[in-house]
Amino acid sequence: MKAISELHQQIDRLHIRLMHATAEKGKPVTCPGKGCCACCYEPVYCSSDEVKHMLEMLNDRQKMGVAHQMVESIAIVKKSGLFDIDMPPVMEWLKLKLSCPFLVDGQCSVYERRPIGCRAHLAVGPPEWCSTRRLEQKYVEAKEVSKACGQAIIVAHLKLGNTILHDNLLALLEKELLGEYHETASAQKIVLIETDKKERTDNGK
Repeated sequence: MKAISELHQQIDRLHIRLMHATAEKGKPVTCPGKGCCACCYEPVYCSSDEVKHMLEMLNDRQKMGVAHQMVESIAIVKKSGLFDIDMPPVMEWLKLKLSCPFLVDGQCSVYERRPIGCRAHLAVGPPEWCSTRRLEQKYVEAKEVSKACGQAIIVAHLKLGNTILHDNLLALLEKELLGEYHETASAQKIVLIETDKKERTDNGK
């Protein structure tokens, strides 16, 4: 999706301005960047078009891996009662110890296409606080840049005709992948059943 790629590039440029501004105020961004997954255990918010943009980057096998983890995570979140909360408390979510479905072996499998919610999550406190002292962690803030980001997001998604601008990643993945996951899982189950029948028949001979 060219529109989403262009939007992300625009947001990245705005955040560079934001990072320079905070550094000048004595609060440089301390996020290590790619390879750090401390915030990948928090709830993620994005648009449905961003989800499609991320999934386009993966092959079928990778998509099934994401779908499998998504199904398990959704079951746990629903049991906790947090799934139906618009913006669940971060600390309550962290207690579930669920990683983002796109996190594989401690690395983001869609880093170049990660959503704006991830791109904008920039800490200025000690990096280790993200994991050990989350409530004390501080993040970059700049009203003028935030306003520009908001305007860019709205304009880009209006062009795409998207109606879901902000939702929990798991909820969006459920809508996007669940049907495909169950169809594939059912097909695999049928293959296993037929293979088992054939093996039993061969053994009976």
